[in-house]
Amino acid sequence: LSAGRVQMSIEEQALCFMAGANSIFSGDRLLTTPNPDVDQDKMMFQTLNIKPRESFKEKLEHQHC
Repeated sequence: LSAGRVQMSIEEQALCFMAGANSIFSGDRLLTTPNPDVDQDKMMFQTLNIKPRESFKEKLEHQHC
């Protein structure tokens, strides 16, 4: 889920996750539109019992063909 989430309720976003959405863009602002506050996202995850994954910390090695 990305642009437009500020206009969606938690219930609407929950339906998106139930339909298969598996990620969000997090931060104050996307390129051209505002984004929900990080604290709002944390609250939504707690409400929906969604456990965020850690981001990748290691650089992925390129595979050569």
